[in-house]
Amino acid sequence: MPYVVDVTYDESLLLWHIATELLYSEDGNREQRSDDKSFCKLLSDYMMYLLIMQPAMMAAVAGIEVKPVDVKGDRSKSVLFDASRLAKLLKKEKEEKRWELLRRVWVELLSYAAGNCRANAHAQQVSKGGELLTFVWLLMAHFGLTDQFQINKGHARAKLIAGK
Repeated sequence: MPYVVDVTYDESLLLWHIATELLYSEDGNREQRSDDKSFCKLLSDYMMYLLIMQPAMMAAVAGIEVKPVDVKGDRSKSVLFDASRLAKLLKKEKEEKRWELLRRVWVELLSYAAGNCRANAHAQQVSKGGELLTFVWLLMAHFGLTDQFQINKGHARAKLIAGK
């Protein structure tokens, strides 16, 4: 999908957040929401919170300070325009499949941010009680899904590599 591959990480967050909001609002008249819908909404809001309120945690993955005209040149389009196109594309899917796809995208975006956040930013969060992103990072490290921890042969301890 061009909405994942052809955009920067922070632009992708914005696109998927707006598309999620549009689709979630459209279902607003329905009384019952599925678990996937609620999960997507919560994760979407959380990732935007991190991008705006915890920029130190997102500094390694987000380049939000760059002006759109510098990225796309004079033909810069609105992220809102692209997000509404994404929402229309997703609406073509059956509702259950649409929210499953959104759930997978949000988990992928969360995992990417957790794995690419600086180790010292995670360490600072643990001393403050932690962020969901930090707990995801620790879980990923436990299962060997990140390169910020290294397990040496013959030792049962993991070593934190904080130089990243």
